[in-house]
Amino acid sequence: MFSVNVDKIIRMTPKEADNYSKAADTIMAQEDLSGKSLAIVGGGIPSFKLASSFMEKGKKVLFIDADLETEVFLGKYKLGKNLTGFTDYIRQTQEAESLICVTNREDLDIIFTGNIDGMQYSQVNRNNVKEMLDYYTSKYDLVIVQSDWNGNIAGICDATVVLVEQSEYSEISSEVRVSELDQAGCYVLGVIIHE
Repeated sequence: MFSVNVDKIIRMTPKEADNYSKAADTIMAQEDLSGKSLAIVGGGIPSFKLASSFMEKGKKVLFIDADLETEVFLGKYKLGKNLTGFTDYIRQTQEAESLICVTNREDLDIIFTGNIDGMQYSQVNRNNVKEMLDYYTSKYDLVIVQSDWNGNIAGICDATVVLVEQSEYSEISSEVRVSELDQAGCYVLGVIIHE
């Protein structure tokens, strides 16, 4: 097990921190997520900021980057493609407990994507991912899963929120997105607009 410093990634302006805090409060008021998994569709780094907001509220949080289409965190940390992660569990080369990377925040851990080269969602066994999520939700207050835009992984989670950048937000496109995710089997709590 190794550790990374997440201070630069979760650094926010006071206004931004307040907005993420309010979003976390709204989600927690809407749904009891204790010991559950929450998928976030869209966002990348903003989804990790939301995860840190839950941690700031006293939750022990695990963040899993399960977006096989866009690798954000390995490049950000310049860790290379040899780092194990979610894809190694999917390929059945690593056990769930060996994937956790601790951070410099006591109650915020992360599982990186791993090597996404050649990896497709058709290779994902939903039952295996569900077993993995069940394992982690028994150890953490909340497991936040970065999902792909189509909700392939989000449909396995207990609930989903959509993060949309303010400049790309429209009510109609968000309604369409939520409808598409509903059809993909996601339980969508709502849309969060971020700057």
